[in-house]
Amino acid sequence: VNYDHCAWMKNNVVNLVGNETPKKYVRNSNSNNDNDDENGVVPILSIKTPPQFYAYQPKLSPMYASKILFTDMPATSRNLFYAHMSKMCHPMIRALREQGWKQTHNWKEARLIYAYSRGIVEAWLPELASWQRYNHIPNTRAWNHKDNFANGFRRYESLTGIRPYFVPETFDLTREKEVEKFRKKLYEENGLSRPWVLKVPNMNQGKGVFMLGPNSDGLKGVFDTIKKNEDTRYIIQQYICNEMTWNKRKFDVRVFWLVASLDPLIVLYQDGYVRIGNGEYDE
Repeated sequence: VNYDHCAWMKNNVVNLVGNETPKKYVRNSNSNNDNDDENGVVPILSIKTPPQFYAYQPKLSPMYASKILFTDMPATSRNLFYAHMSKMCHPMIRALREQGWKQTHNWKEARLIYAYSRGIVEAWLPELASWQRYNHIPNTRAWNHKDNFANGFRRYESLTGIRPYFVPETFDLTREKEVEKFRKKLYEENGLSRPWVLKVPNMNQGKGVFMLGPNSDGLKGVFDTIKKNEDTRYIIQQYICNEMTWNKRKFDVRVFWLVASLDPLIVLYQDGYVRIGNGEYDE
């Protein structure tokens, strides 16, 4: 998309792709422009080369729309929400009810679909109407699972020849070839003299993270650990030494953002905050 020409559109934005250059259109029910078609569709801008990201992007085959993709929202659905019953959803349910929304048990008639598990919503995506909204972006597992994140950047490196400098050396210990590469790293390339971090990919809050110091028993026995826990996924990464500190303490920066819209792309964010270690860092 030629983002230089993008503007905030209050009308309903749709994508129509035909045999020629893909274009972005807006549906304007109040327009009297001579260039409008019978549905009130006006061309806004042309789509040029797709944006590039630090991740593998699948090739998009040509799409052909047989009708306008936007459908009007039924008046009865305007203040309806569906919540997949989980205790994590209860605060959102209370907040919506306080704002005058009503809960429905039929997700197909709900304007808002809220679910704690992204898998529930992703299974319904092909059937959602254009006016329905949901609280997950598809395929976010590629970010929040540590093995998917690392493997995605590895694929990016293989496709581009560019190694992301911010990703430490990583081995996926669920893959036999990766296990052998790491074994070679330890015993033939002086890897035992370095610190490593063993991680369970799908955990957070500091859980499932194990520090393995140089020449430690834990590092020497790491292959026995993964063999004893065959049902557990593991990755192992080289620990980053000589890192930046603040007043001799480790720190990280946390920034939260809300993707309010993908088309047009609207992201809301705050400056975030800094977490500081409760003790001085001694490498």
